[in-house]
Amino acid sequence: MKKIGVFVLMMIGSLSLVGCEADEYVVFKSYEKNDATYYDYLGCVTRSKVDYKIEKNGEGNTIYIHKDEIDHIKEICEK
Repeated sequence: MKKIGVFVLMMIGSLSLVGCEADEYVVFKSYEKNDATYYDYLGCVTRSKVDYKIEKNGEGNTIYIHKDEIDHIKEICEK
C-alpha cells in the first residue's frame, strides 16, 4: 500500500484528467520489471462491481482507487 500512496501523490495531476464518475474506481495494473514497480492506467470500473480494492492475479495486481479518494488526495496536495 505504501507504493500505491507514493504513486498516487506523484500522478495526481494526470489522475484528475481520467474523468471517472463518482461511483467508479480508477483502475491501474501494477507489475514488476527490472527491480521496479510500474503502474498502467486501465480505465474506470463501477464501484458496485468491485468486491475488494486490490485483486491478486498471475500477471500483477489490479489496483482500484476510488475517485473520492483521489479528490481528497488532490485537495491535500494543493494546500
